Amino acid sequence: MKITLFAQIFQKINRESFNKLAEKFESNKYSKGNDAWSHFVTMVFCQFSKSNSLNDVCNGMRSATGDLNHLGVTKAMKRSSLAYNNQHRKWELFQAMYFSQPSKRV
Repeated sequence: MKITLFAQIFQKINRESFNKLAEKFESNKYSKGNDAWSHFVTMVFCQFSKSNSLNDVCNGMRSATGDLNHLGVTKAMKRSSLAYNNQHRKWELFQAMYFSQPSKRV
């Protein structure tokens, strides 16, 4: 079984911790089909793909959706949904998730 680098990154992220933080920040309160986890995976994809636009992100996610099913993302967000989520979802959720991950010091 081939595991992509992208999937390996998400193996290091504690999904239960993310869900608790999403609940704390009420990130899924008004979501309609695009939960905080899908938004998070999409934004990480955006960073790794060095996308320059929302269209690039959404098209890239659409082309990789079959590979993302095991990460809990069943479909790629539409550009308008991603724009809405970026405007209305609290960014503090992602910051809290970043700082909640244990750092590996050598």
